Amino acid sequence: MLDKYSVGLTAEACWVMAQGRQKHYAAHGEECTAENIYHAIMQYWLRAKNNYQGSDTYDPEAQVRATASAKFGASQESMK
Repeated sequence: MLDKYSVGLTAEACWVMAQGRQKHYAAHGEECTAENIYHAIMQYWLRAKNNYQGSDTYDPEAQVRATASAKFGASQESMK
């Protein structure tokens, strides 16, 4: 059963959308549904990713090093 789960170490935050909250969204209008909120968040992340990776200064290796440095330390030994 545990093979269906995985843990990602690259993200800095976790976003959770609880089930059964539709009554709270309704106060913001008919179009404010869980599906529309999810869609908006996904569009935001996809556009942000495309803008970030499309930048002239984007360097995937530098990003991996920065993430590893923040999580495991900046020493050369920990980078290996």
